This record gives sequence, C-alpha cells and structure tokens, in this order.
Amino acid sequence: MSNDGEFSTSDEPTSIYGKLMGVFDEKSDLESLMQNSYDSAVGPFEVIEGKDGVAILQRWQEVISHLFMGEMEMKMIREYLNALNANQIVFAVPVSSAQLAESLAQTAKACNASNVVYFGRSVVTNF
Repeated sequence: MSNDGEFSTSDEPTSIYGKLMGVFDEKSDLESLMQNSYDSAVGPFEVIEGKDGVAILQRWQEVISHLFMGEMEMKMIREYLNALNANQIVFAVPVSSAQLAESLAQTAKACNASNVVYFGRSVVTNF
C-alpha cells in the first residue's frame, strides 16, 4: 500500500523516537522517497523546515537535554539544526520496526538523503 506522497507539516511533531530522520537538499528528492515508500507500516512524513522547523528541533533538544542517555540524539539534533540553517529539509517518518527503518534508510540514501538516522526505542542507528 502506498502512502501516496502523504506528508505532514505539523507544527509539533511529537517525538524523535520510533522515527527515521534525514536531510535533503531538494524537496523533489524527498518527494521521490515518499513515492518509493510503499509499506503501510510507514507513517506520514513530517517535513521540518524553516523557522518553524528550527523551533521544533529546539524544543526536542530541550527535552533530550534532560535524558540520561541522549548524547547521540543531541548530536543529531544539532546536525539537523545546521541543515535547516543551510536551507536544507529535514524529514521524520514513523516506522514500525528497525528492519523497516533499515530498508527505508537505504531507499532514502538512494534518493540523496544525508544524516539518515533511526531513533529506535532503545537504540539509535546511523546509516
């Protein structure tokens, strides 16, 4: 089942956990990834960009700063903030399993994504 390019520009994506995230230079590359994501276990894509995106990532950064083990998360949030400041696009998409995240990460990289990371419930995987 295709998600038919479904995406959300929600003002407040809920959390990084359980999501695959990455960076694109071009929105057309993100659209290509969305078109190539045919699994019904992939949630709607969250597009994080511009000033609103910076505010969202800063709120996530504040929450993560209070976690005992959040070093990798903090490092990646800083990378994503740098990407937004360079006018790039950050995406986040909920996935139902680490295996699906790995498969989708490979597709994302084939569509020119960088800084692709799966924030699992107990493990953070950098692809």
